[in-house]
Amino acid sequence: MRPRKVSGKPPEVTRRLRNGGWVLTESWTGEIAAGVILCVRKGYLYDLASVPRLLTVIPGFGKDEMGLVAPLAHDALYQTGGNHPGVFPRQQFSRGQVDLIFRRLMRADEVGRIRSFLAWLAVRLGGWLAWRKCSVQ
Repeated sequence: MRPRKVSGKPPEVTRRLRNGGWVLTESWTGEIAAGVILCVRKGYLYDLASVPRLLTVIPGFGKDEMGLVAPLAHDALYQTGGNHPGVFPRQQFSRGQVDLIFRRLMRADEVGRIRSFLAWLAVRLGGWLAWRKCSVQ
């Protein structure tokens, strides 16, 4: 289930100034786990890494310091309750699997062990509410 390196071209993103979000300016396709491909369409909106504002002042914990691929895949999978239509082969992911994909993609993108562990721990502890909202829709 572990990608050796982040595969595919890095995502092209542009900051949207009004809401502070980011927009995917080109469709992105990459391996998120061994033999599992995720395709996210151009125009997808996301917030990069959901780092609490208080932590962004700590070096290494900025929104753009968790890589681009891991937050993109994590947000796309969370927003669909683990059932993203761009996953091939088609499959449903649990919240735990999505969080593990997030951590592994950060490591594959050379985000340090401690930083990737803390980001993973944060989504394990606080991501249940976002998951619940998306799973209900």
